[in-house]
Amino acid sequence: MSLEININYSPKMLQSLVEAAVFRQDRFSLIDVGCSGGIHPAWRLFKDQLEAYGFDPKKNECARLSKEEKNPNVKYFTYWVGLPDDHEFLKRKKTQELENPAIYSYFNPFKRASCWSALQSEAQQACARKATPPRDDLSDQRIGIAQFVKDMGVENIDMIKIDTDGSDLEAAMSCQDIIRKCNVLGFMIESAYIHSFHDTVNSYANVDGFMKRNGFSLFAMSVHCYSRADLPMQFEYPMLAKTVSGQPIWGDLLYCRDAASPEYSEIWKDELSTSKLLKLACVFELFSLPDCAAELINKHSQKISDTANPKKLLNLLTPPLNGKTLPYEEYTKRFREEPTSFFPK
Repeated sequence: MSLEININYSPKMLQSLVEAAVFRQDRFSLIDVGCSGGIHPAWRLFKDQLEAYGFDPKKNECARLSKEEKNPNVKYFTYWVGLPDDHEFLKRKKTQELENPAIYSYFNPFKRASCWSALQSEAQQACARKATPPRDDLSDQRIGIAQFVKDMGVENIDMIKIDTDGSDLEAAMSCQDIIRKCNVLGFMIESAYIHSFHDTVNSYANVDGFMKRNGFSLFAMSVHCYSRADLPMQFEYPMLAKTVSGQPIWGDLLYCRDAASPEYSEIWKDELSTSKLLKLACVFELFSLPDCAAELINKHSQKISDTANPKKLLNLLTPPLNGKTLPYEEYTKRFREEPTSFFPK
């Protein structure tokens, strides 16, 4: 379920478009890899105009989610997501791991973190009590997203969210062949900020490279810190995980098409439909990027005007200025004439 990037749970523009049933005939389509815990509430803001495919290897969890799901357009599938065993990437990864294991340990200090120490203590105590934590019946099946999309006859995907706790790059690579075929707008993906320099590890450098090679730009990111066991810091949540300070080890990354860029057509060789443009604007607003949404709307205002009033959308995106709500035109005019009025009070 994890989505740690700053989320706007009251996106006025998105809610207005959903209320107007703009996406009723072309639902917002989501691939959720690592859906344990359910589809994140942020995506639920699309209400019945959401279509989602959730993947998780936990059979019991997928069965529970399927039973409790109220949206008939949201389905859950019990699979590991990744590449075939004979894929060249996995073969190269195995070879690299055997070359010098010390490199992997040096650049991955997670097992020296306070949360790891606490988790090991819990496991030892469970063994002493002869209490074995219940385990889900895990699937032994693996599938690539491109293969799944082909098998299911899916023609449109808007966003792909990946949270696998370790094989996120591999899961992203399994999407390669459908990025352009299904007009994917972006990825929400978890990544390690630490790790070795090898090109097969699940590191920020490799994820960022994959995304840029496929035309996606980084729009938002979060940082998860983990203190060392030698001086534990307070946990950020009531769980043995990230702490209020420490070395940055993990984070969530938001990559999207930059459809407002003057060079967009040179990179993507296509033009987004009105529905896709509005969906992308909604994604920006949802992740607290109203400025990027406004730029997109201004760039494509003529095209968007066939479906929605660009001026109204811009007004819905405009934040208060020093506690006062202003229309978009007045807000931007004030910035042009008196930019110092945007200084903090």
